[in-house]
Amino acid sequence: MKIIIICTLVFGICLTLWPQNLKIEEKLPRLDNLQCDFIKTTITDIDTLIHKGKLYISGNRFRFESDEELIVSDGKFITIFREGEEAAQRTLSNAQTVLGLDSLWHSLRKNYELTEEETNGSLILSGKMKSGEVNIKRFKIWFGDDYLPYKATWREFSNYEHEIQLFNISTDTPEEEVFIFNKDVKIMDVNK
Repeated sequence: MKIIIICTLVFGICLTLWPQNLKIEEKLPRLDNLQCDFIKTTITDIDTLIHKGKLYISGNRFRFESDEELIVSDGKFITIFREGEEAAQRTLSNAQTVLGLDSLWHSLRKNYELTEEETNGSLILSGKMKSGEVNIKRFKIWFGDDYLPYKATWREFSNYEHEIQLFNISTDTPEEEVFIFNKDVKIMDVNK
């Protein structure tokens, strides 16, 4: 679920209002839809993990699919399936609440010192933790000349380093079927 929160951090900047008066606030396009391919690298104390996948966002619906898990929200339910498990878990919830866009921006304002810089044609937004109530010590998000995010890095309290690179970024509306959970597995309703 952490990757969903991080992807929300990356894409939520474009999907919601910016919390501080930074230059990027004036430049970012207001997006309702986003889809892309990604490669996520995690460096732990003992290993380097690389996962590839796709992300689709449309309003309060999303689909995150990688080689290790599939998470789909149709706006009413969130269904999570991890490879190697026999069943998926489904919870009744508002995707925007679970992703925490409102609380995410409140958290950014409260817990991070935000700065921006321009380098090599990219605008970079950085956040450094100013309170101990968050799991991410610091992050950076790179935006291209179209002001869409294409890379993000972050460090957790566990000192795991993460990097996600985005490719084939599109603001076109995703096909409706991407927001339907389509794995042929048993679904366990967590709310019961």
